Amino acid sequence: MKFMQRVMSLLLSCALALAIFIVAVSYTTSSRPGSSGDETPHWKAKKTQTASLNAKPPQNLNRSLLLPTSSTTNESVRKELNSDNGGGAPGSRDRMAPITSDINFGPPDPWVLWNEEWVGQEYLYPEDVFWSGEMNGLLRSLATERITGFDVGYKGTQLKATMMLGEQKTVFKPMRYTRDAVITGDPYAGFDMHTGEIVGFHLDGILGFRMAPPVVGRRVNLTAIKNITGAKLLETYFVKDGNTCFYGKCHYCKPAEAACAERDVMEGSVTIWLPSWYQLKVWRHPYQRTYVKGRKARWEKDPNYCISLLDPSSGYYHGLLDIMDTAVYDFLMCMALKHSRTYMCVCVCVC
Repeated sequence: MKFMQRVMSLLLSCALALAIFIVAVSYTTSSRPGSSGDETPHWKAKKTQTASLNAKPPQNLNRSLLLPTSSTTNESVRKELNSDNGGGAPGSRDRMAPITSDINFGPPDPWVLWNEEWVGQEYLYPEDVFWSGEMNGLLRSLATERITGFDVGYKGTQLKATMMLGEQKTVFKPMRYTRDAVITGDPYAGFDMHTGEIVGFHLDGILGFRMAPPVVGRRVNLTAIKNITGAKLLETYFVKDGNTCFYGKCHYCKPAEAACAERDVMEGSVTIWLPSWYQLKVWRHPYQRTYVKGRKARWEKDPNYCISLLDPSSGYYHGLLDIMDTAVYDFLMCMALKHSRTYMCVCVCVC
């Protein structure tokens, strides 16, 4: 009898303890903010967590913490970040700026660098640019950018063509000699060598003058760009021994001295054009030749001619050091042709 009483007492104690536990758990669950008292099954946990990200955040929550971590919530969060803040005044800045994707982390545009940043009054590019990746990028663009226009070149004595690479203007000088050709005769005999333009740019950079525009070599298929070639240049096209040739328009250009491709492909040099805003001033070179056999120039006859240039009123006084620089440059380039001296000597050869 006493044993049964103990068992019943123990069972009543366990029942009372269980009842107290259930009441405590129920109270805790029902008192949780925003809870209905129903336990969420574990297999629904991920779905509920994802849906909570789509809910509108409290106004005092830092929105920089809401950047999406998955593509499923990216669009909803972007809309929330770009929406009105609900309580701010019109035009309020109390919100995160719209998410944009127009930031460019790629290499700089070589045409922008050249036309807007590099060219200055005393140089064509900054001191640390010649060996840089930016210069390599510019040269690569000159060599590979799609050709959008091809026409007669600007005035002068030598054959050249204007080549457009998008919006960038360049000068194309065709190959007239093989690369190992040696020109004999007068110092100014023969045509311009396209390889000389390329070497001239690199020599100028090595000497630190920075007065020669960037130049590269390039092969051009004349037939492939015929549909974008100007009518004036097309008028000078003809075929000789199966090779496409043209003689262009210049002071000495004529059919007998045309430049010819190998079949349709013509090699040449491509020189970038100076920015449109860059204005040049031109003076006669003080040591210009007469180009008339038997007639000497004043500097060849007058022993005091050099002294006269040192006079500040001569017009050459402030440019003599530039002329001496280009004299060294011309000697190394075997360049004897000089008609005029362009201000700051920005061209490899002014002719």
